[in-house]
Amino acid sequence: MNEARTGRGASWAQTAPRLHCTPSQLTGLRTAKFATSMRLAMRICQGLRRPAADFVHPAGW
Repeated sequence: MNEARTGRGASWAQTAPRLHCTPSQLTGLRTAKFATSMRLAMRICQGLRRPAADFVHPAGW
């Protein structure tokens, strides 16, 4: 997401409205401080035009 955002020359604040969320939700994801809702996760996947499976990895428990 960061590559796509910087490729457009957009800030997190400019990206957030496109994904119907707050800038702090996006920066929280970036810094791994916060989880997100499934709804926002799917909007991010759609915005990136990538399948959700690209971001799902099996746990190594």
